[in-house]
Amino acid sequence: MKRAMIASIVVMLAGCSPSPPTTAQREYQAMVSNAQTAAQTFRSCSDAVYNSSQFAPIRVHYPESVVQATPQQLADQDYATGSEIKTILQAHPQFAACRTDYLNQLSQPTPTLATMETAAFAQMQNKLIGLIQKN
Repeated sequence: MKRAMIASIVVMLAGCSPSPPTTAQREYQAMVSNAQTAAQTFRSCSDAVYNSSQFAPIRVHYPESVVQATPQQLADQDYATGSEIKTILQAHPQFAACRTDYLNQLSQPTPTLATMETAAFAQMQNKLIGLIQKN
């Protein structure tokens, strides 16, 4: 009797075990993992450029994240100086390489996300051009 009861509990528990992930679930997990890895790689790359000694004159005006902006940075209405523009233009190819690598990593598994990120980067690029042209 006891064995029959244990056997019936095992059968019931086996029926409650989670089913293996479907193909769609595996593909989704792979896309999420790829996007997270791409974002981490992009962050490391862009942090290296941002934290470089070359970019130091710009950090005074430009926070790494808007959330980290100081009151002085938020109130700063000055345009970039000639030397700051030169620094931005020298660092720009390095930031561009970070963006290109990031978008390439996203483009195959998540082309829609890559397209949205490309549009966001284009807007930032236009703002950078506007900043430089105001000088």
